[in-house]
This record gives sequence, C-alpha cells and structure tokens, in this order.
Amino acid sequence: NLADVQPSIFLAVPSIWTKFQQGVLSKMPQKKLDILLKIPILSGIVSKKIRKALGLNHTKLVISGASAMPTATLAWFYKIGIFIRETYGMTETMGVVMIQPADDIRLGKSGRKLEEGMIKIDPDTDEILVKNSWMLTEYYNDPELTKASFDTDGYYKTGDTGELDSEGFLKVKGRVKDTFKTAKGEFIVPVLIEDRFAGNTLIEQLCIVGLGLTHPIGLIRLSANSKSVEADEIKERLLNTLNKVNDQLHRHERIHKLVCISDVWSVENGMVTPTMKIKRNVVHENYKHLYEDWYNHDETIIL
Repeated sequence: NLADVQPSIFLAVPSIWTKFQQGVLSKMPQKKLDILLKIPILSGIVSKKIRKALGLNHTKLVISGASAMPTATLAWFYKIGIFIRETYGMTETMGVVMIQPADDIRLGKSGRKLEEGMIKIDPDTDEILVKNSWMLTEYYNDPELTKASFDTDGYYKTGDTGELDSEGFLKVKGRVKDTFKTAKGEFIVPVLIEDRFAGNTLIEQLCIVGLGLTHPIGLIRLSANSKSVEADEIKERLLNTLNKVNDQLHRHERIHKLVCISDVWSVENGMVTPTMKIKRNVVHENYKHLYEDWYNHDETIIL
C-alpha cells in the first residue's frame, strides 16, 4: 500500500500512472479539480492531499518507463506536483540509456543520453540505435540474432523509432514493425495517434488498427470511470475527442470509427506484455474478421 509506505523513489509503467489518474478522477471530477487548482490558497492543499492519498507526497525521484507516456497524462500529474521523469532503455542495454534531467523535464521526450552512452537515428528507417560500454555484446548461443541486432558500427538496433532534437532530447515515436498501411498504401504510425486520446479519462486502453482499410479504426477498452456514465454521454464524449483528434491529423490518418471492446486485454490472454504494452499484432489477429462490419456500421462510436 503506497499510502502507508510513502516511498522516496517510485518507478512505474504508463498504464499504472493512468490507473492512478483514473482513481483520483473517480472521486473528484476533472472540472471540479480544475477549479480547485486555479485557486491559489486551495491549489497547494488539494495537490498535497492527492499526492498523500497516492502515496507520493515524499517522493524525490519519480520515473516512468517501458513505453512513452502521453503528454496529456504527464501534464496532469505536473499540475498536482508530481514531476515524472521519463526514461528510455531495455534489458539488452542493462536498463536506462536516456533520462529526463531533473532540472529540464520536457513533455513528450524520453530525456537525454547518459554521459557515457551514444545514440543515433537510422536515416532510412528512423530506428533508434544505441551503444554503451555496459550493454550486451551477444545473445547466448544465437550468432544469427546477434548479427542482425547490431549495425556495422556496433550500435544496438532497438526496434523503436524516434527522433533527436537539436539539444539531444529523444522522442520515441513507435515500433519499427508497428506501422501499417491503409488500403490506399499510406503508412499509419498508430502510437502517435493514440497519444492524442490520452486526455479522455473514459479510455483505459486504445489500439489503432486497420491494415487494409481505407482509414484506421480505434479499439477501446473503457475505464472503470465509465461505469457511472450513461451510454449516450460516453458516445458524446468519445465523439468530441475523436473530432478534435481527427482535426489534427492528415486525411489518411483520420480515425473512421471508435469501437468499445468488452473483452479484457491482459498478460494472461496474451493481449499485452508484462509491462502492459498492447500487442498490436495479437489484437489485429483477434479482431480483423470484424473490421469490415465495424467500418460499415451506421454509428461512429460503437458501444
């Protein structure tokens, strides 16, 4: 129980932070919270009360890893005084290779490289390539995998795509194999679209799919907060978010339908990884036989 422990250091994956946020909003609606945080005298009191209830009132180092966190979620926590530092790394690199500087946290970035590390972006694929003195040198008894996992300069191929800005901050965009093509042959980078839905707290999990469709569709698992909301209001709020997101996208990226899925996506049924990343290829295989019916459905939001 974090509230009893009140740790000084806390690390969690993005899905855990989302659950924390939803837990707060289940007791205090966002509109009410926004009003209280704008009142100078009450803002500090309310923020401290929320941090204490979460068990994070005494944390000196708060970290998120395993996948990029939506900027809207990060901004929400910053408003209540929880300054999450995003990191980037993996088992093969023996942990973190990038981290947000404590004095220069930037929304939507995974930080800068550690002093002894090296990083570059493949100019052809946008793949993130990293190198340091402590990462793996080979896979056990698998020379073929070892050869395929490093470039000619000894950089490890992470399988993630990203970009470095002029100051060396990394933005992770998705997986090399995570993109897919529409029926018109245009590429979709789903993670960048999914992040734009983070402000809607009715959504617990979202997976953009649509290989072979003219436009992608979004599969949604509703959050626990949605149980107290009428169906018509759920549709209205999801449609409002969808319209706002589509206004920000290129024509071929625009989401055609949002489908609310009742199935559980868990580690046990193979739909997510142990770090709660959605396995897009598994989701695709499970639901692809329904794409055409959903795509041609009369309603934009399908409950």
